[in-house]
Amino acid sequence: MPVAAPAHGPIDASLERASREIAEQPEDQQRWAHRAELHRVHEDWAAAHADLDRAEALAPDWPDLDFYRARLLLDQGEAAGAEQILGPWTEVQPSHAAAQALRGRALAELGRGRAAAQAYTRAIRIRANAGLYLARARALGAEDLATALASLDEGIAALGPNPALVRTAIELELARGDFEGALQRIQSQIEAPGRRDPWLVERGEILERAGRGAEAAQAFEAALAAIHVLPEARRLVPATRQLEARSNAGLARLGDQSL
Repeated sequence: MPVAAPAHGPIDASLERASREIAEQPEDQQRWAHRAELHRVHEDWAAAHADLDRAEALAPDWPDLDFYRARLLLDQGEAAGAEQILGPWTEVQPSHAAAQALRGRALAELGRGRAAAQAYTRAIRIRANAGLYLARARALGAEDLATALASLDEGIAALGPNPALVRTAIELELARGDFEGALQRIQSQIEAPGRRDPWLVERGEILERAGRGAEAAQAFEAALAAIHVLPEARRLVPATRQLEARSNAGLARLGDQSL
């Protein structure tokens, strides 16, 4: 019999509470499914499957059971098994956003980028969030950079300049060799309210890659100037010190190139 991995911290307390609830209401399939979810999060696959088997025995026609099974299989690395369940299930439950997103993940892991993007689109139409736009763009990836960028722009238009969406768009612009497109996106962030130094450092590094040394140096110097006027507490945090180090390193590289 497989030995369950030891639980730790909050998951341990949650499992104990779930087990007590099962003892109080052993015929409630949702309590078994809830404990299966806790085992899944803790990667105790055998225990999770056992609890879902018990839930199925109690309520064989319970529609949510397939969703739980598919999520468990996907976390185990069995994307094909998850898709085998989710394909038919999402046809029956087309308005289940989490299931559509889960199917997108399964299809992406199977290398079916366009089909994954379609599943993510259905999830977005039900309940949009930045994570879904990112997942859709990544599913398309190198297969269709232009459509992936369009996906991110759709998300930015709907949700505003979410930093994760903007940064991923910049990465895709660079992946297709469009330095100017990446710089335009960064400039919009420099001009927006908030801290400028992270974007100035990134601008400098991209200009350096593009062979525009003088402009890169100006960006690095502007980043250092922006950092130096920050309150001392902010200047000393590791993230800010790293930005300062990147700026100085960029200026040093550019200085060496001019010798």
